[in-house]
Amino acid sequence: MKKIFLVSLIFILGGLTHLGAQTPNHPRLAALKNFPMFNSLEEALKVPESVVMLSLKNKNLQGIPASIGKLKNLVYLDVSNNQLKVLPPEISQLKKLEILDVSTNQLTFLPKELYSLPNILILNAGHNQISDINYSFDKLKNLEMFDLSYNQIEEIPVSFAKLTQLKNLNLANNQLQHLPTEFIGFVNLEILNLSANPLTHLSEEINSANLPKIKELQLINTSLLPEEKQKLRDSFTGKKVEILFVKKK
Repeated sequence: MKKIFLVSLIFILGGLTHLGAQTPNHPRLAALKNFPMFNSLEEALKVPESVVMLSLKNKNLQGIPASIGKLKNLVYLDVSNNQLKVLPPEISQLKKLEILDVSTNQLTFLPKELYSLPNILILNAGHNQISDINYSFDKLKNLEMFDLSYNQIEEIPVSFAKLTQLKNLNLANNQLQHLPTEFIGFVNLEILNLSANPLTHLSEEINSANLPKIKELQLINTSLLPEEKQKLRDSFTGKKVEILFVKKK
């Protein structure tokens, strides 16, 4: 089967316009364009019930006030490109939150309160210092896009298998040496990026049976041996899957 190698597609949130460009067919993003974007928490707190979208990116923030929990109708929150080391526990009060961008900060973990938000569809935590994600993912049943790229993650917890609605998973540029044998159940996953990890073996976990809808698999700059790469190709024989081991010139 002929393989088509494409340039790496890395899911990055960077504001509604950019996000919409990355996922143009997502109905929720299209609907959110009708709401005003608040760019100040102080202004948002003047009309807390009316705030659906809030962007606090690029503000050199070292913390987020607990008062953010008052924004009960918040659906979209972007706090990327700051200096955040922790997220406030009050984030658990944002029950309607669907899109959260905490990328490019100094986070070392994602708080347990975040894992209790049942309506999250898109979560970008890339470009941080996260090493521990060993919380339960049971309640993130609607998560479709999850970016954990450019962190320090060494292991994927078994509970990751609970994310059955995932369509796009980016784990590039971490410290993964292997995937758990329980790396199954991703029946809706279409894009998986495992590039720039010291992976040596994948064949048993990554195959067409475990990933029936996979369309794009990125494995640039890994430690996979040639025979492992061939096994991987063979496991998707007859499937329209783009497998990328090297960047396209």
